[in-house]
Amino acid sequence: PEMVIVPLDATNHVRITPERYQRMKSLVKNPVIRSLMASHWMTPFFEKGEVPHENCVWDLIAAAITIDPSVIAKEALLPVDVVDQYGPCYGQTIAYTGQGPEGARKARIVLRADEKKVWEMIFKMCSEL
Repeated sequence: PEMVIVPLDATNHVRITPERYQRMKSLVKNPVIRSLMASHWMTPFFEKGEVPHENCVWDLIAAAITIDPSVIAKEALLPVDVVDQYGPCYGQTIAYTGQGPEGARKARIVLRADEKKVWEMIFKMCSEL
């Protein structure tokens, strides 16, 4: 099976703003989803048009890529290995620019997502809720 890895570095440029939040809120009609949005800890800030710190939509980008891989704007095909020796680096994923160690598998490493496509998908999904 194909491996696609979406590191945080590839998603940090896709941020939710008060304007985007307001658009999402205006599109959602389902009262349960509206209630969930209202109870989110960031809602009071978005309602005032404030953002105390940048907020990215990491998980939504990974979901968008799963649904439509054309959301990937830039990627690299690299050998990847996972540290399986118990210790401080256990579970760490390592991509190699050259040939990886024995057992490394090629994976698509997402370097950047298409922000416009991601937001189109998010807004479309909100309008269907």
